[in-house]
Amino acid sequence: MAKSALTIGAYQARSVIASAQRCVNLYLEANPQGSVFPFTHYPTPGLTLKSNVPAISWRGLYSASNNQLYGVCGNIVYAISSSFVCTVIGTITSYAGPVSMVDNTVDLILVEGFRSEAFAKIELHRPSLKQVLLYPNDSNIIALASDSVIDVPANLPLLDLNQPAEIAAFILHTFLKL
Repeated sequence: MAKSALTIGAYQARSVIASAQRCVNLYLEANPQGSVFPFTHYPTPGLTLKSNVPAISWRGLYSASNNQLYGVCGNIVYAISSSFVCTVIGTITSYAGPVSMVDNTVDLILVEGFRSEAFAKIELHRPSLKQVLLYPNDSNIIALASDSVIDVPANLPLLDLNQPAEIAAFILHTFLKL
């Protein structure tokens, strides 16, 4: 998906609450020459209806490397033609929250925010990213995969994130008893 950086000032505000807002569906208007911020961003719902689907909340849109547009609205995944005809190509489990997509010219990978559901999970953790470990607060995490040695409880397997065969063997042994 082609990404466009918002110009300076898009997330700057005196209020933390205002600074933390997502910039979605903004209309860009140029400010006079020499202004502190070159553009002002105005919220707009859009002016022209291009397509209509049963759900009301688009959770993600993605323009793939083959110029095909994909979108998720509610729990339905659509392929969207250049004339904005939405064709259902599948469904996902959740109905809310952002959805991210990426492709490699052959496959489209769709990731939804499903981590709060109660199912067995392997937490992936890279200490260099300085993120908080999730396993202390999620009893559904059955293993931790990391690129560093981490001190974990004895009953939580620690897998090497750089050894996919080790992770695959753990999954096969745990779920398929192979």
